[in-house]
Amino acid sequence: MTQLKQRLNHTPEAAVPELEYLAESDWLNAARSELITEKDYRRAFAALRSAGENQFIIQMQKAPDNYLKQNNQQFPSDIFQLKPYF
Repeated sequence: MTQLKQRLNHTPEAAVPELEYLAESDWLNAARSELITEKDYRRAFAALRSAGENQFIIQMQKAPDNYLKQNNQQFPSDIFQLKPYF
């Protein structure tokens, strides 16, 4: 995991904002295979990006659910009504 994070620091173009949503288990999962070749690192970075995107989507799904809970299960009449829930 440390080796993967160090490589990411030296390869900033591989970083995406969604990486902030990663748990330690996501990092461990991406680093579980050998990290020797450039292809190994690209595979690991792809796994990290995918996990980060999935976590981001999970967070975004909470906003409509929370809106519905606060508004008697009524859908918003305007999408901007969801803004405070994001």
